[in-house]
Amino acid sequence: MQLLSLSRPCIDPIQTVEARRAKLDSLDTSPQPRFGVRTDNEAWFSGSLNLLTDGNDLATLSDAESDFHVGGQAYEPDSEPVPSPKCNKKPEAKAKKPVAKTKKPKVAIPPPVPALVKTGSSSRVEYYSDTDGPDKRPAKARRLTEQGSRKRAAQDISTGVQDSRMDIDNFKVDKVPKLIACLRCRMHKKKCGLNADDPYGECLTCMSVGKDSPRLLRRVVCVRYKIADTILYRRSGLKLTTRWPDVCMKDVGDRFPQEGSRTIYLSLGLCKEPIQLEVVRFQPVAGDVTARHWTDYSSGREVRHKKELACYCLADIHATATKVEEYFITNALHGMVQHVAENNGVKEAGSPFAVTERTCGMAVTRFLNLCEKPSTQRTTDDEMELRLLGNTLILWFAIQHSTGSSHIEGEETLGMERETTDPSYPMQGKISTPRMIIAQFDNLNYLRILQKYRSRVLSQLFTCMAQPRSKWWFTIYMIFFIVLREASWNSQDRRRHARANFGTRLRYSIPDFVENLQRGCNNLLAHWHYFRGVLPQGSKPTPASLKAWAKLTDEQSNLIQLTRDHPEVRRHLDFWKQYGQENGTTDDEISTARYEAGQQPILGNYDGAQTKFNWDEPHYWTSQLLDPTWSPHPTYQREPEI
Repeated sequence: MQLLSLSRPCIDPIQTVEARRAKLDSLDTSPQPRFGVRTDNEAWFSGSLNLLTDGNDLATLSDAESDFHVGGQAYEPDSEPVPSPKCNKKPEAKAKKPVAKTKKPKVAIPPPVPALVKTGSSSRVEYYSDTDGPDKRPAKARRLTEQGSRKRAAQDISTGVQDSRMDIDNFKVDKVPKLIACLRCRMHKKKCGLNADDPYGECLTCMSVGKDSPRLLRRVVCVRYKIADTILYRRSGLKLTTRWPDVCMKDVGDRFPQEGSRTIYLSLGLCKEPIQLEVVRFQPVAGDVTARHWTDYSSGREVRHKKELACYCLADIHATATKVEEYFITNALHGMVQHVAENNGVKEAGSPFAVTERTCGMAVTRFLNLCEKPSTQRTTDDEMELRLLGNTLILWFAIQHSTGSSHIEGEETLGMERETTDPSYPMQGKISTPRMIIAQFDNLNYLRILQKYRSRVLSQLFTCMAQPRSKWWFTIYMIFFIVLREASWNSQDRRRHARANFGTRLRYSIPDFVENLQRGCNNLLAHWHYFRGVLPQGSKPTPASLKAWAKLTDEQSNLIQLTRDHPEVRRHLDFWKQYGQENGTTDDEISTARYEAGQQPILGNYDGAQTKFNWDEPHYWTSQLLDPTWSPHPTYQREPEI
């Protein structure tokens, strides 16, 4: 049968391969460097390639490739021709055809690569850009590139060279810091002139203010504080588990689901209503703390004790956080009322707690008066003051739940018995809360409640301080008093925890938190003394102080006078007055040993170096609200944790 001839001619596969091979041979087979860069210095190029590829990810390498171009276009190598799989015969090689060389366009080279050169006992840095090359960039651009390379080389060599003695020519770093405006310039909306000779000292604008001028109402030192940076509580840090590297709200996975959940009631004694929690049993892993530790000094020496607790965790941490926030909102006012009732009537008038509880009681009274006023009769100022006081009460209640030791109440005890045999046990006659429950509760309290209400209180407080002082002067004073009193309580709680867990080697547990907390106290006090104007003076009133007294009610002025005349407050004010007059060389009148005497044996006292100031006393910070010549006071400096 005769085959029909197709219109398209048949193609010989051998001839096709030969044609492709001829095309391949016609190309320039001279070695082409990667990224389309041609250079005669192969060693320099290989070193540059190693710098680009060694230790860098694909994204960085892709960015490096985009910087190299040929003729204004990115270099893309041609795809190599692939022989047909049907061809089994190897084509004959043909002679190469000469290819005329074309002049290649000039391309930009990468920044100079530093190289370490040792001369004798010293080391110096040389750059390939110091030699003549094809780089024709402007002198300014070239100089900036070299300076940047020198800085990078200095950083690399300082960590990787054994001989640290180096001579880097023209190596200068701009050390002028970027600082925020000081308090006075920010509140006055003025430009804060930075003093180049002392960047962290007084700014040029504050230096131009006449300190002795009778028209000056705000005698505030130049401090670069922002009220939003104030630390009021600790950021977890109890180290009860290593399951999570940072503060987070997560459920424990190693559970016993067949046992189901149990309902317990948690209390710190802050109010009559305990917190209801749903908990489940879990399997502890390495890094989980399952026992309570404490230190006993009654025998004349330091003795460590431990008591194992049940292993339970929260059933659902997110659902628990919602219930806890509702509990705080509902019981914050009751907690403050109970706090006032338990201390105000019991303590004597000269005790350190009488003034504190009376101030808190007046804050509660003001809040209730605003709540009882019909909403139609409340002004805009009343609404703002009501929200500020309410959020402050919730924040105070949440901070109280981040200190102290909680215990379990009710019939459900998770299989644990009350400790009654060991008199040194801190929770004598009570059942301690399991450690994992405390760790999770601490995280949800910080993330869900403390952060939210701290932001609200500080922002609303700053808004009220920007208004005329006559509106909320006493309300703002009470809020500052409550917050600063809580700072002393937090320091005292960290001191208690350090004595129980670290002996006498640390003054505070979580030292970095206490350091930031006390810096925050100076921050708050700086804003208060800028806002307060002239303080009411009782003994030698001035016309300005009499005008300030006229803005207060009789009850408010009596409380200010009672606070100023309080023995502890007066002792602090006299101490700081003498401290300022003698430039910090006064005797140690406020010492830790003096305050701790009688509370525990001498063996249990802190024996570190920072004993001059007792930041834990109830009126250490609150007394500074009434200091007419206030300046930032020394604070605790963190010690290395054990």
